[in-house]
Amino acid sequence: MGPHILATLSDKGWAILSIRDLRIGHYLFAYPVADITMTISRRYWPLLFPLTYLVHVAEEYFGGFPNWASHFLRFNLTTATFLELNLIAWIFMLGASLLAVRYASLAWLTIAFATATLINGCAHTIGSAITTSYSPGLISGLFLWVPLATVTLYRDRRQISPRLFWAGVGLGIMLHVTVTLIAFLG
Repeated sequence: MGPHILATLSDKGWAILSIRDLRIGHYLFAYPVADITMTISRRYWPLLFPLTYLVHVAEEYFGGFPNWASHFLRFNLTTATFLELNLIAWIFMLGASLLAVRYASLAWLTIAFATATLINGCAHTIGSAITTSYSPGLISGLFLWVPLATVTLYRDRRQISPRLFWAGVGLGIMLHVTVTLIAFLG
C-alpha cells in the first residue's frame, strides 16, 4: 500500500500535513497560517511564488534532480534541459505574478501557481516515500510550497468567484502536467 497524505486547515489557523506510509511510519507537519497571511498583503502575495521557485529549483539542481528523475522515474532529463525548462517556467511565473500584482482582475492566476506548487510539493513527498530516497526538491516542496499553496488556496477560495477559482485550479493542473510531460520526454 502506498503513502496516505492528508492536508487540512484547522479552525485555529494551522495548516496540517499528515503523511502515513507502512514502510516509513507516520509524520505530521503543522504550519501556522495566520502569522503568514497577516505579514504580506494580498496585493504582493503572488510574488512569493517566483521567489520560492528559485529556492526550489536551486534545491533540485544542487541535489541532482535530473539524475534522480532519470534513475527512479525513467525521465529522459538532462541537466541542460532541466535548467532550460525551469528558466522558461520561472520567467512565465514571474511575468504572470507581476501582472497579478498590477491588475487585480488577474489575481486568480495565483490559484494556478498554488495548485501547481501543491502538486509538486506532494509529488516530491510521495516520490521520496515510495523510493525511500531523497527526491531533490523535497525540503522546499514540503516546507515552502505546500504551506504557501495551502494558505493561498484557503484564502483565495472565498475571495474570488467559484468559476475563477476552479479555472485557476484547472490551469494549475494543466501547467504541472505539461511540465512533467516535457521533463519526461526530455
